[in-house]
Amino acid sequence: MDDVAVRPAHEDDVDALYRLGLAAIDQSAAGHYDERQRRAWAARRSRDGHARMVRETTTLVAEIRGEPAGFASVAVRPVGGLQAGEVDQLFVDPRHGGRGVAR
Repeated sequence: MDDVAVRPAHEDDVDALYRLGLAAIDQSAAGHYDERQRRAWAARRSRDGHARMVRETTTLVAEIRGEPAGFASVAVRPVGGLQAGEVDQLFVDPRHGGRGVAR
């Protein structure tokens, strides 16, 4: 496995994280959810929502060779409907699934 580096997310990561999340829903979740469910899940996502996530939660980006391979966001304080300590999102790029990125 390639080395995974973890860093805080920045506003300029929003588009990449948005695309990564959609790819994970479409491809990685295909074995667990039917197409209708995946489309409904993906339809709730937006670039604005990802920007808000980066601003309001602690969002970490896992990188391989400088490219986002996954991300996770955690509410360290109550925000929106999240309680402190709650994991909001955790996605791994399908190209890197099963290789320890989310570990």
